[in-house]
Amino acid sequence: MSSMERLLQAQESESGEELYSLDDILNMPTDVIEELLEENERLKRQRASVRFREFKVLSEKPQLVLDCIEFLRKNNAVYQEGLFRIPGTNSVVEEIRAAYEKQEYDDVLSIIPDTDANVVGTTLKGYFRLLDSPIIPNETYEEFMEVAEDMSGSGGPPTPPQLTAIREKVQTLPSPNKEVLCYLMIFLQEVVAQKDINQMRPQTLATCIAPSLMRFTGETKKETGKMMALVELGYSIKILSIMLSDIDFMEIVTKEKYEDMKKATKYQLRGAPQLEIPAGAAASAGVPPPVPKRAPRGGAPPGL
Repeated sequence: MSSMERLLQAQESESGEELYSLDDILNMPTDVIEELLEENERLKRQRASVRFREFKVLSEKPQLVLDCIEFLRKNNAVYQEGLFRIPGTNSVVEEIRAAYEKQEYDDVLSIIPDTDANVVGTTLKGYFRLLDSPIIPNETYEEFMEVAEDMSGSGGPPTPPQLTAIREKVQTLPSPNKEVLCYLMIFLQEVVAQKDINQMRPQTLATCIAPSLMRFTGETKKETGKMMALVELGYSIKILSIMLSDIDFMEIVTKEKYEDMKKATKYQLRGAPQLEIPAGAAASAGVPPPVPKRAPRGGAPPGL
């Protein structure tokens, strides 16, 4: 088990529903910090050497993304403990990536043996990590960092203006980035809805996903650069946690567009789902949960 996994497990048991603060990130154990920064550097090198046609957002319907989400949903993976935190078998992940690149099969995830939820979750994260340009472009990333810095200075939960700012920045993303991000986030909110079962609370899932969607840009070869990279990582986790908890992505992408994207999947469930729906599940898989409206300080819930 890696240092990061040990930290996440400890945070899951101790932090409840609180979002990570910047202090939480800056006070991470040294080995966790080093692991995060080394992983960022490794991914930079990997992006420089790996060029899959499929690993580019060429349209509103990237097949790998649609198929992976449909696989996870139809196999009840939203109930699996540690989804997106526990890595899948690397050799199977690489075989899936190669199959999408070569476009050998229509239903890749049904053809390749040993394809399970952790493999598909790792493949999905890898898609976004290996994009030539992150799905949240640099200019929008910088704007998110400004909102996070403002929240860090004020303390407490986000205010209605801060939530509105986050929502507006998602709305102004270029196509197809906006549509693909919304489709992904709707599914991730389904995962969070089962947090009592899968132990993936907003801040835990955000810690696992943020580096794939919102890349920190600090130069990690110098100590000052490491600190900046860590600050930006903390801000990214905070923004993504709020997105998972408070933003209605279905409203942004529209139900019609969402259903159109969903129909484009080529994955077909063959036989019984890999996981059974556990007793006491909060909602049915495949039904996007309602986004709770966070009560702002001293006012009515914001109309997001």
